[in-house]
Amino acid sequence: MYGTRKLSGAVTDPACLSSSPDGKHVIVVERGQGVAVHETRRGERQAEFEIPLLSDVAVNWLPRPGGQLGFVVTGQTLDGRVALISELTLGRRKRVRLPKQTVIGLGANGQVVSARMYSDGLRTVAFGKPLPMGEVSAHRLRYAGPGLLLGLAEGGLTVWKGAESQTIMSFEITAGAVHHSGEVVALGTRSGDVAFAALHDGTVKRARPGKVSGHEGPVQQICFSRAGPWIASSAKGVRLWRW
Repeated sequence: MYGTRKLSGAVTDPACLSSSPDGKHVIVVERGQGVAVHETRRGERQAEFEIPLLSDVAVNWLPRPGGQLGFVVTGQTLDGRVALISELTLGRRKRVRLPKQTVIGLGANGQVVSARMYSDGLRTVAFGKPLPMGEVSAHRLRYAGPGLLLGLAEGGLTVWKGAESQTIMSFEITAGAVHHSGEVVALGTRSGDVAFAALHDGTVKRARPGKVSGHEGPVQQICFSRAGPWIASSAKGVRLWRW
């Protein structure tokens, strides 16, 4: 279910789901199967791409000329890391290979960029230009907005806002999401808890469970709603939280 709409077609093993900024479309990535684009008014599937993404999947929405939208889906396959880049009209699209641990999104100036975390820090370049050589870290990167990037690794997570960064250290963190304001991060843990942290100092301000129990198992995904004070988190099931 998406809101009160039922998406057409069975979804057996979802790896990622992302709604467009205007709420009119949703992208569903099925692990090992492919990428599907649905319109949300009727739930109809508009397009499907056979790309067997297995892990480290990310979806980002890209503004296009004339007020149109595009999207990029990145993820790991058995043959390496790939990206599907397409206009939402599905008129132009391409599939490209990426260096490992690379993600595509919008920089602070709205330009499409490639980002990668190295042992000596984060590097971003305009999309299409080569990334520098060097030792790559194990960070799983996600763009949460223009110039707003989250990196998750063993031992905690880091959020970059332009050139500034803030790290929250914890070996319990298994998932994270940055609010579009860039001020708050939601954290999922190995024990199934959901917590919130203020990015200006990295301290946890409010945590779950409290009055409401958490998940039975590690939190795998977590995201903020743009329509109100809600987040969704998933482990063996999906929960909606008001924060």
